[in-house]
Amino acid sequence: MTTWKSTWDRLPIALNYLLILTAIGVISLFFPNKLRFRYEYEPGKTWPYEDLYAPFDFAIPKDNRAYRQEINSLVENLAPLYRRVDSVETRQIAALGQKFEAQLGAIEKGQFPDLRRRPQKYRDFSVRYLEGIFERGVVQWEGEKRPVQVGVVHGKASRIRAGMEIADLEQALAQVYDSLRFSGLPDVEFLFPILTEVIVPNLRYDQVLNEKVMAEAAASVSPFQGMVQKGELIVQRGGIVTKGTYRLLEGYRMQYEQTLLEKRSGIWLFAGYLTLTLTVFGLLFAYLWNAYPFVIRQFNQLLLILLWPVIFAYLLSMVQSGSTLSPYLLPFAIVPIVIKNFYDNRLALFVHLVVVLIAGYLSALGFTFIFLQIIVGVVVVVSRQDAHNWSRFFYLVALVSIVSAVVFFGLEMAGKGNIEAIDWSVFSWLFVNGFLVLLAYPITSLLERLLGLVSVLRLTELTDTNRPLLQLMAKRAPGTYQHALQVANLAEAAARAIGADHLLVKAGALYHDIGKTVNPGLFIENQSEGNPHDTLAFEDSARQIIQHVTEGALLARRYGLPRIVADFIFTHHGTMRVEYFYRQLQREDATVAEEKEGLFRYPGPKPMTREATILMMADGIEAACRSLKQPTAKAIDDMIERLIKQIEAQGQFSDSSLSFVEMEACKKVFRIMMHSVHHLRVEYPE
Repeated sequence: MTTWKSTWDRLPIALNYLLILTAIGVISLFFPNKLRFRYEYEPGKTWPYEDLYAPFDFAIPKDNRAYRQEINSLVENLAPLYRRVDSVETRQIAALGQKFEAQLGAIEKGQFPDLRRRPQKYRDFSVRYLEGIFERGVVQWEGEKRPVQVGVVHGKASRIRAGMEIADLEQALAQVYDSLRFSGLPDVEFLFPILTEVIVPNLRYDQVLNEKVMAEAAASVSPFQGMVQKGELIVQRGGIVTKGTYRLLEGYRMQYEQTLLEKRSGIWLFAGYLTLTLTVFGLLFAYLWNAYPFVIRQFNQLLLILLWPVIFAYLLSMVQSGSTLSPYLLPFAIVPIVIKNFYDNRLALFVHLVVVLIAGYLSALGFTFIFLQIIVGVVVVVSRQDAHNWSRFFYLVALVSIVSAVVFFGLEMAGKGNIEAIDWSVFSWLFVNGFLVLLAYPITSLLERLLGLVSVLRLTELTDTNRPLLQLMAKRAPGTYQHALQVANLAEAAARAIGADHLLVKAGALYHDIGKTVNPGLFIENQSEGNPHDTLAFEDSARQIIQHVTEGALLARRYGLPRIVADFIFTHHGTMRVEYFYRQLQREDATVAEEKEGLFRYPGPKPMTREATILMMADGIEAACRSLKQPTAKAIDDMIERLIKQIEAQGQFSDSSLSFVEMEACKKVFRIMMHSVHHLRVEYPE
C-alpha cells in the first residue's frame, strides 16, 4: 500500500517540463524591443570604464531645461493669430438693416424729423460705420492681457498689427457714442441702440493655426549645441562625470542607439534576451534538481516557484509602459516571504535572486534598483518569521520599508554626492511598497488553497488542539490523544535540534494515530476493562492493529488533512512487524509464524524524510518508555538505544535522509525529554 495521491500528483511529469517552457515563453513576451546603451553613468559619479573616445562624429545635445526654456521663450514672443471671419460681417450688416427698418416703423409722429426726411442717409451712415468697425477689427482676447502684436489672418493673407490698434468688444461699444456725436447728423440717437446690438467680435483666435505655428517654431530650435569629432576623448577612466561630460555622453548614447537601431536585427535582439532567460532558468532548474528534486517532480510545487518571475515580469512591463507609476512600487519582498512560508530560507533567497535578475535585464532600472531589491530579499531571509505572531510580521514589513529607504539614501549619496540631487519622490513609492508587502500572508493562503500546498500558516492551524479531528481523538481515544501530545513534544524538540521542519513533524505527530479513534478499545492505552485481543487469533489481532493506518488515511481525507501531513500516518510504522503478536505466534508454532510473517507487517512505506524518521523514533520511544516498570535514567537510555537499533535492524532507515550525526543528536534530545517526563517526585505524606 502507498500513500494516497492528490490530483496534482497524478499529472504526468511531462507537464512539469512543459510548464517551464511556458514560463520562459510568457516572459519572452516582455522582452524589450530596443537596444540599450552599454554604459551606466550619472552626473557627479566616477567613470569606472576604460578611456572613452568618440568612434564617430556626433552632436552634443543641449541641457533639457535650457532647451525647453529656449523653445518657451520663442513661443511666448510669437504674435497670436486671429482670423477675420467675413460671415460675421455679412450677418451683422444684414441684422443692422432689419433692426433699422423695425425701429423706423416704430417711431411716433414728431420724433426724429430729420430721420423721417432722409432715412437712407442714416441707413448708409450706419452701414459704413459698422463696416469701418469690422475693418479695424473687434476681438475677444484669448488670455488675460492684450498682446503687443497680433497676426490678423484674412483668407490666405496675414499681417502683423499692433495690439493697441484692435479694439476689444467693450472698447468698440464705448466708442459708438463718441463717434455718433461728431457725425453731423441731428438724429443720431436713433442709431445708438441699433449699432450697440450688432457690434460683435469678428476676429477669432485660430487654435489650430496657432498650434501649427508654435510647433514649427519649436522645431526650428536646434536641440544640439556643438559637435564631437571622431577620435576625440569623451571621458577618462576614473574621471568625474561633470555636467558637460554628461552632455557629451548623452550625445554619444543617442547617436550610438540611432546607428545600431538602423543596423539591428529583431531576431538577434530577441535571441540575446532569450539566451539570458534560458541561462537564469537553467540555473534555477539545476538548483532545484540538486537541492529540491521533489519540487520538479510535483506540478503544483513547480508552479508555485515559476509564478513569481512571470508575475513580476508582467508587473514590471505594465509599470514601465506608463509614466504614472514607479518600479519602486513593486513589492519584490513578497517573493521570499511567501516562499519561506512553504519552504526554507535557501530556496526563498534563490527564487528572489532569480526574480531580481530577470527584472534587471528586462528593464533599464540600473544598479541602484537591483542592489536595493537584493538587500531587501536578504533582510527577509535573515529575519525571524513566526506564523504564531502577527506583530512580528508587521515588524518585518516595517523593517523592509526602513532598510529600503536607508539603502536608497546611501546609494543616492554615494552616487551623486549631493543631498539636493536625491529624488525624494522615491521614498513615497517605497512607503507604498511596504504597505503592499502586507499582502504576503493573504497571497500565501490563496496559493495554498489553489495549489493544494501546505504553508507554515496552515501547519500552525493544524497544530491547534481545538481542531475537530484532534477533539474527536481526545473524546473517543483519550489515551491515544495523550500519547500523540507526548510524541509531538518529543518529535518537535528533536527536529529543532537538527534544523528539520519542527512544525511539520509536530503536526504529523498529532495526527499519526487518528485511525485508533475508529476502534479505540483495541489499543492498550485506551483500555480500562478487559482486552479484546484475549479472544482473537494472533493474525486477527495484528490485522486490526495494522488497520488503524488505513482508517487514519480515510479520516485524513474526510477532514481535509493535507497530504504531506497524512503521509506520517503511513510512515510512522514503516514496514515494521506488529512484534508482540508475531512473537506470541512464534512461540506456539515457529513454522506457521514464518509463513504468515507478511500478515504482521505494516503496509509502509518506510520513512524517507528526516521528519518522518524522527516521528517513527519518537512514537516507538514514547510507547516503550511508558511500559517501563521502573523508569530510571539508565533504563530509559538503554530502552532508547535498544529500540532504535531494533528499528534499524528491520531496515526502516534504509530510505531515510537522516544522517548518523543527526540521529545521535535526536537520541540526546529523546533522553533529556524522557528523563524529564519520568522524573522522580517527593513522596507525599499520608
